[in-house]
Amino acid sequence: MLVEPDAEVQGIEVLVSHPPEGIPRRETPLLFVHGAFAGAWCWAEHFLPWFAARGYDSYALSLRGHGGSAGHDDLHSFGIQDYVKDLASIVEDFDVPPVLVGHSMGGFVCMRYLEQAEAAGLVLMASVPPTGLTAPALSVALWNPALWRDISLIRAMIPAGRHPRR
Repeated sequence: MLVEPDAEVQGIEVLVSHPPEGIPRRETPLLFVHGAFAGAWCWAEHFLPWFAARGYDSYALSLRGHGGSAGHDDLHSFGIQDYVKDLASIVEDFDVPPVLVGHSMGGFVCMRYLEQAEAAGLVLMASVPPTGLTAPALSVALWNPALWRDISLIRAMIPAGRHPRR
């Protein structure tokens, strides 16, 4: 049940894990989409092999600028629509529509993809809501301004200067 890199599609890294010999293969594949600050690697150790052992062809992509995909130097110029295009370019190569599994930003990308296409199913894990993060961010800013400041500094890659437990 080795997780191996598959051929890149237009510079997009795809990891794949197939069911081992003797495990009945299920018809519908799974495609995992990571959140911000991650890549396909975050699914490789546990998720891909676990589902492959249960008969699923399991795939994980790295959106452009993430993981082993092209575009690291331009990461800050990409938007959600760019990531939706990445997802679409991978899904179109499947013989059967996959179940999409999206975490955080990846869930938002999956939802936006499904506005224009179809999938066998959708699993959202701590997903960004369809309305985006403006309302939750404002709520945190009002509820805990120090936390909001620290999160903003982390997003800007500036050390917050305080331990999260303080």
